[in-house]
Amino acid sequence: MEGKVSERQHHGLVETVLHATTSIVAHHPVFTLLICLGLAGAAAYYTQSNLSFKTSRADLIDPRTDYHQRWINYTREFGDVTEDMVVVIEADDPTVVTAALDDLGERVTSETNLFKNVLFKVDLSQLRQKALQYSTPEQLQMLLMRLDEFSPLLKRFEMLTLRKFIRELRVAVEHLAEQPAEVSQMMAEPIFGQLAILAGSLDSYARDQRHFTSPWQAQMPAEFTQLEAVFRDRYLVNEKGTMGFLKTQPTATSSDFNGSSPSIDRLRELLVEVGQRHPEAKLALTGIPILESDEMRSSQTSMFYASILSFVGVAILMVMGFKGLRYPILGNIVLIVGMAWSFGFTTFAVGHLNILSVSFAAMLIGIGIDYSTVYMLRYLECRHEGLDTVEAVIETGASAGPGILTAAISSSVAFFCAMLTDFAGVAELGAIAGGGILICTVAAFVVLPAVLVVADRHRGGQAIPKPLQSRWLRAMTTQYPGLVIVFSSILIGGICTYAFRVTYDYNLLHLQADGLESVEVQKRIFEQSDNSLLFAVCLADSPQQVLELKEKFESLPTVHHVEELAAILPRQAPEDTQLLVQAVNAQLATLPARAPSAAELDPSLVGGELEKIEKLLSKTVSPMGIAARQQISRFLDRLSEKNKDEQIQMLRGYQSRFVADLLARLHGLASISATEPVSPADLTPSLVDRFVSPKGKWLLQVYPKSQIWDIKPLENFINDVRSVDPEATGTPLQTYEASKAIKNSYETAGMYALIAVTLMLIIDFRNLRDCILALLTPIAGTAVMFGVLGLCDIPLNPANLIVLPLVVGLGVDGGVHVIHDFRSRARFGPYKPSASVINAMIVNATTTMVGFGSMMIAAHQGLYSLGLVLTIGVGTCLVVSIVLVPAILTVISRGTVQVVESTTSESSAENAMSADLQFPRLSDQSAHEQGLQISAVGETMADDDPDATVVRFLRRSEELNGPETKYRAAG
Repeated sequence: MEGKVSERQHHGLVETVLHATTSIVAHHPVFTLLICLGLAGAAAYYTQSNLSFKTSRADLIDPRTDYHQRWINYTREFGDVTEDMVVVIEADDPTVVTAALDDLGERVTSETNLFKNVLFKVDLSQLRQKALQYSTPEQLQMLLMRLDEFSPLLKRFEMLTLRKFIRELRVAVEHLAEQPAEVSQMMAEPIFGQLAILAGSLDSYARDQRHFTSPWQAQMPAEFTQLEAVFRDRYLVNEKGTMGFLKTQPTATSSDFNGSSPSIDRLRELLVEVGQRHPEAKLALTGIPILESDEMRSSQTSMFYASILSFVGVAILMVMGFKGLRYPILGNIVLIVGMAWSFGFTTFAVGHLNILSVSFAAMLIGIGIDYSTVYMLRYLECRHEGLDTVEAVIETGASAGPGILTAAISSSVAFFCAMLTDFAGVAELGAIAGGGILICTVAAFVVLPAVLVVADRHRGGQAIPKPLQSRWLRAMTTQYPGLVIVFSSILIGGICTYAFRVTYDYNLLHLQADGLESVEVQKRIFEQSDNSLLFAVCLADSPQQVLELKEKFESLPTVHHVEELAAILPRQAPEDTQLLVQAVNAQLATLPARAPSAAELDPSLVGGELEKIEKLLSKTVSPMGIAARQQISRFLDRLSEKNKDEQIQMLRGYQSRFVADLLARLHGLASISATEPVSPADLTPSLVDRFVSPKGKWLLQVYPKSQIWDIKPLENFINDVRSVDPEATGTPLQTYEASKAIKNSYETAGMYALIAVTLMLIIDFRNLRDCILALLTPIAGTAVMFGVLGLCDIPLNPANLIVLPLVVGLGVDGGVHVIHDFRSRARFGPYKPSASVINAMIVNATTTMVGFGSMMIAAHQGLYSLGLVLTIGVGTCLVVSIVLVPAILTVISRGTVQVVESTTSESSAENAMSADLQFPRLSDQSAHEQGLQISAVGETMADDDPDATVVRFLRRSEELNGPETKYRAAG
């Protein structure tokens, strides 16, 4: 019988090549399997040794785009830019927050192998020594005038006594009378003010010697005395001090999808340890690296379990479809070999996986098994027709092979079209998935025939299981095609009206798992500290340009604030203040280390000087002078209430504090009068590294006023920022441009895929009608899918938009198989779909749906939505391909048969016979021998439907008598 099958003529080149290939494999199965398994092992080893992983979203973007070039320029200036991991410490007591920050900061800083650029406190000690340089030249000149007044004291500080200071004030009041009225009035106010302060300080101290009020407030202006306090170290906390932040960047990275996981894992451990020592504080972790790590880990875990579920689910469905374990196991063996080859191809052609292409393994499980399924179902049909194992394999390769090849090439071309897009991540996914489909198809044509021959060599036809026949479905489309078309059209049209409700969700947080801590913490940061993890980045050439840009940015309605380093530096140029600061530093260089011992004093002399001043002030009408006289009067009254010893003790104590206070203030000035110009080197290195590049570029971080994860506020923010600096970059701008690019890329890939598939079908079918009918499946299926998404309020997003090229590639498979089945059965009368084709399409679609649907177990919402949308898309394409398209083909075939019958009846009356079929005369064999063979075939088809039996009988007769056999199907 093998010889009979080999005699069959194969008119098409593809059919001839497939027939020859399958014949070689079928006659040398063991040798073929050894070679294929060896290649699979080599591919697996090559993959293990060489496949790398790219975990950054920047790796998905084409580096030639303008917006990514700006990001690259930024990274060139600031090195390997890594976003901050942010520890958030919350407590009601600010001291608890700072204590926990100090504890955690010390521990993180010490582990330099895992963390870099640790920032939780800004050390301003170096700036504190140069604080006078932040004063204006006018302020410094005034200070020098005051110091000139103290110049004798600065040289001989022991000369300072309370009596001498009061006497100097009395002399100054006396000199006022010698000045013209205008000058006197101008000079009087400072002197009267100093007298009022001194008298009030003396009176307060006399009342309670535990309380001392400095009398030097007028002599030493507040802006100088407070400078030191301004430059105290600052913690990164919110305005209330109830939320503190520690920022650090990961040092440890790996070449797999763990990325920065070692640093992140260790930081989580430190949070637990510090949290135990500070139970009042709540510690949490967020930041872009944390969000990406949580996303990747969630995706990895989900994809691992989804792949297992997909593999098991596909196996179960195949068991149900094939009514046994044997052939599903054989199909999965072929799938494993094909996947090993595919990973080898990926490693060789691309070299790495990214965060998009990592999903191709689960996708390939659902798609790659399809071609083996079609092959095996046709093989089983051939076995039931009476062919032995080798004959059935060869016949399957020649008859079902062209349809499988067309479907596979169409699907792969749909994926390959993604390589034409500008988004590198989508292009790589297209190359990997398209190549994987073709490789799995090669496995179906090479490995599967060998496996079947080895496994079924000694199995008779009676031991071969009979797959599902789907009789009710085939009968419905055959017997009531018009009704099916009308009902399907109405249903499809009704559902498609909801397609316009489908929206696109740009918000990447909506792709994260629900309840993720890093997501919730970043929301609290924005609410409680008016801060955001996302900010735009702008580069400037100088501190002056930084301040100019900052003023412009902060005037924008969408900008909350700008962080930069230039504002910490003095506004005045060093040359404007340096000489003045040097003069102050020289004046204070001779100060004693501590105040001299208090000199003896006579209360009567001190009191006498104050009484003279009181008398001088009695003539003044100045409010300040009147207030000073009243203060002096109150002190003298309080002093007179004490005896002489008490007066001496009180005045001696006051004089000690009086002198020490002035000396402390002067020492304070001396400590902030360093003359070396202020530079970024005076600041915390981890702060400077963030804002000043090694090449001298200055950075501005522009923070939004609103949450910019949603597209509308993000667009407004980006437009405003670019109105000031068109070259601005940063994570939100990268995210915005990448989201638009991936959306455009998938839309473009879907359009290219449709065009490419159309060309493929025209080349294959050479018939416009058949091409349009094959395309009806992906087009109508996609339209219905969008209608279901709109009806169920399921948005598209950057994760599931891959559905556009995928549904085109996968949906066309069903149409191709049905059209090939229709063309092969057109000579047998009105079209009725083959059981093997319908069963293959159902099994293929359901296994693909399980492959994608398995991702719906993911906590990661992006993977969940991807699985959901693709499952819906494949399901809608399945319904169109097994219901609507067969019904249309049935109507077409009925019209064709009627035309043929009418023409035949008019031209040849003798052919109008009453019998339904007219069989040809058997040739070249005895009727007895041929009858036995035909009888054997009939027995294997006893349980089949009559139409299928006739078709198989006719096919078998053609093989026995040659391709020149003529027959026709009567109406």
